[in-house]
Amino acid sequence: MEHDYAMEVSVNSKRERGEGSLPATPSKNPAEKRVKPTADREKAEISNEIILEAILKLKRRVDEKLADLSEQSKQSSAMIASLTKVNNTEEVNECKKRVKDLEIQDEHLRKDNRDLKERILTKFAPEMEEKMEEAFDIGHRLGRRMDNKNRNVIVLFIYIYN
Repeated sequence: MEHDYAMEVSVNSKRERGEGSLPATPSKNPAEKRVKPTADREKAEISNEIILEAILKLKRRVDEKLADLSEQSKQSSAMIASLTKVNNTEEVNECKKRVKDLEIQDEHLRKDNRDLKERILTKFAPEMEEKMEEAFDIGHRLGRRMDNKNRNVIVLFIYIYN
């Protein structure tokens, strides 16, 4: 079956067709190269120069901003370091003061504790007074502290009689 859109193609070689003859298959003519006019080329060169100049100007501005930010960062770091030293110094001094106050308070409590042990031993076990550290294990006061009122005491003795 033959179709009307089919094309007859000859299979002749180049010699049989002749040198100047065109091939049987249709082809497009080669497109011509378009050349920009010289005014457009100058415009393109000028616009490239303008773009390059703008880029360089932006680069300078960015470099200046970067230098400014670097300087500000250094200043901020120095300020933070100085504030840290001040705060640390204040905190250290405050801690030293509290430690000193607690040591004084501890010393007073130890003295009160020794005095209380001596009073208890002289009153309840005078024979153990000489060996107070061995005789007396622990003591507790009962109730809350109130002005001008004595509190009861519970004492554990560990002295062993011979």
